[in-house]
Amino acid sequence: MSRSLGRKGNVLYELARRQAPDLDEAGFVDSVSRHLACGEFLLLIIGDGIREGVENIVDFVQRYSGLHFSLALVEAALYRDTVDRIVVQPRCLARTQVVQRLVFGEASEPPESETDDEPLSERQEENVRFWSAVLRDYAFTDPTVDVPSVVPKESSLFVTVNWGLWFSGYLYRRNSIGCYLTCRKGTSQAEQVFEELKSELDGLKTDLGNDLTHWENKHGRPRIGFFRDTNLPFDPTGDADSFDDAVLWMRDRLDRLVSTLSPLLRRMLRGN
Repeated sequence: MSRSLGRKGNVLYELARRQAPDLDEAGFVDSVSRHLACGEFLLLIIGDGIREGVENIVDFVQRYSGLHFSLALVEAALYRDTVDRIVVQPRCLARTQVVQRLVFGEASEPPESETDDEPLSERQEENVRFWSAVLRDYAFTDPTVDVPSVVPKESSLFVTVNWGLWFSGYLYRRNSIGCYLTCRKGTSQAEQVFEELKSELDGLKTDLGNDLTHWENKHGRPRIGFFRDTNLPFDPTGDADSFDDAVLWMRDRLDRLVSTLSPLLRRMLRGN
């Protein structure tokens, strides 16, 4: 958006902060990137003649599984109230249609951050240093999973299973690092699969390790994965053992989680 508008800085965040002054920028950027990476956005097509050809649009979306979004078709009527005022009234709400995509297969990388002239902060530089070390010459044991790329202004990595389930690795959250599987709240199939996995947590520990655990973040989003307390931020000029140990831990746990659960998730999703 910054590049399109010819403006510097995080334009989308600034617009959101006008409505929520206490909004955390890092959390907001991570959340937007995560939803875009998982195809979690709603495309609205609104018009006064939307009924004609609606079936063709819906059929098109259904045919092309690469369209990872929800599509809403809304018919609206426009009435002029005064010379400079127009009233918009939705029509036939029962005919508004939402087409949800469930797409199998991993995404190779989250959307790239928009480039701008703003230098990286110390925290962002640390993120790049850590994830670059984690992903250097990296390959998942499951060869069907592509290794994600480092995005300079992100603190997390994302590997998408489908638009309702995804893996994430994180750094620098309350002095901890970790990786986990999570699901989109309100997506019934994803929630069902996640609950089935959660019920089998003890059995999964046999393959993944006894430190596999389940928790929820402050927003109530569930996680299955690994985390550990780490002395953050890393000192780039010292304490190399701590940094290297954290990198090795993340490389191991990320592969265990993704390579073990990805084939299982694909089978479960096809069976639901």
